[in-house]
Amino acid sequence: MAGNRVVLLVLVSLLCFEGLFHGLYIPSLSCNNETKLLNTIAEVGIKETLHPASTRRNQEQEELEEEWKQEEKTVVLVWKWPFGHEIKSRSCYKLFHITGCLLTADRHDYDKAHGVMFHHRDIQENMSEC
Repeated sequence: MAGNRVVLLVLVSLLCFEGLFHGLYIPSLSCNNETKLLNTIAEVGIKETLHPASTRRNQEQEELEEEWKQEEKTVVLVWKWPFGHEIKSRSCYKLFHITGCLLTADRHDYDKAHGVMFHHRDIQENMSEC
């Protein structure tokens, strides 16, 4: 009889805690932003895979040349692509509608880059891979 009361008390306590948590928890807005970013990355990735490789390479080269010709751009070196999803397009405008920047994953451009971006979830476990 006493064992049943303990189990009942534990279950009631857990249900109260869960009800309190769900009643007071407010998800952050950044979850929506991350979902939107992942959807944008997925859309760009799908579009990139539909084009033949040679056409994509020519388009990439033309995009890069056009970006550099227009004006001095802020170069962002992406050390590791988020969640391992590499994006072929290097134009920030095409991806995020941001003018004046260019993304690169070529680590040889480290000295030209104005900033280096790391995706913390990919490097938090093992920093030696970087």
